[in-house]
Amino acid sequence: MKFGVFVSKQSEPRTFKENVNHIFLKDDLIIVRFCLAELEELLNKKINLLECLEKKITEVTTNASHSLGYSGLQLYDA
Repeated sequence: MKFGVFVSKQSEPRTFKENVNHIFLKDDLIIVRFCLAELEELLNKKINLLECLEKKITEVTTNASHSLGYSGLQLYDA
């Protein structure tokens, strides 16, 4: 599994989550994003970066699984 991180000044575009779900399902690539406000919160509130990454990764994989469920498909372990 591959992993990528985007950092931006502003929040994500409205199509970001849908695109990330498709990329994960098609290419087994997890993409997460941090905006400036999230980075400031990580630093100012001393939030654990690894816990935050884990939360974002779980969100991507869970959303992708739900997207498959809505389309009538399921994930199977090979």
